[in-house]
Amino acid sequence: MNTRNWLIITLIAAAIFSCGTALQAGEEEKIHKMFHVQIKPGHADAYYAALAEHCEWRREQGDPWTWWIYTITNGQDVGDCVIRSGPITWADMDSYEEFLDKGSTKYWEAVGEHVEDITSWIATKDTRFERWHPEMEKIQYVTVIEYKLKSGKGKAFGDAVKVYHDAITEHDYPTYYIFDWVVNGGEGSSVTLAVFHENYADMAPPEERMPAFMARVLGEEGAAEAYENFTASVKTTSSKIVKYLPELSVLHPKEESAEEE
Repeated sequence: MNTRNWLIITLIAAAIFSCGTALQAGEEEKIHKMFHVQIKPGHADAYYAALAEHCEWRREQGDPWTWWIYTITNGQDVGDCVIRSGPITWADMDSYEEFLDKGSTKYWEAVGEHVEDITSWIATKDTRFERWHPEMEKIQYVTVIEYKLKSGKGKAFGDAVKVYHDAITEHDYPTYYIFDWVVNGGEGSSVTLAVFHENYADMAPPEERMPAFMARVLGEEGAAEAYENFTASVKTTSSKIVKYLPELSVLHPKEESAEEE
């Protein structure tokens, strides 16, 4: 077995056993390549204008990957750009190399003077805990909450999330989300919760807040246990709001009116 294949198997094992994600028998793991583009102060407008032109070039060149483009509107790094590819497979990383070379060259020619730094990582969506908004085409904003987990607590975190997810789906609590586990490029065990919103008004909590909802469906003791199990696996939490930029995003015909799978 060559070194590259050994590395890929190790990463997948880390995602499944350490983080607690699950795959069905015969199911190929889907991943997302993620980027956080730190924009130079005062360069945001110029960066996004240049990025728009570059994304049009990618469409014209038949870029086989999808690129979902977001801008941070609240939290740390306001104005920076977040880019999400996929879903793709590990094998797609190999087949994309030819386009990647020319695409990267063109990207830096277009926007390089406006970029301070770029961070990238690879994540995999936890298919056990996903609740898509019934009208994903209306989604403009995403609340992104990053959980840094305590060492060895990936499975415990997943078990705790399941209690909340089962209650939410069974009783149709009005919230819609996905979970991403970082499998490479992060610091320690990390998982991201992405909550979908149509607009800012949609971010207002429902009349029945989550603690009250959980107490109603699980009882006071059950709700307290669920909360304790969840918080016990988390080391730190951070959050931000990002806005989806469909006019920049590179989509394919079948994805124009479909939610991201």
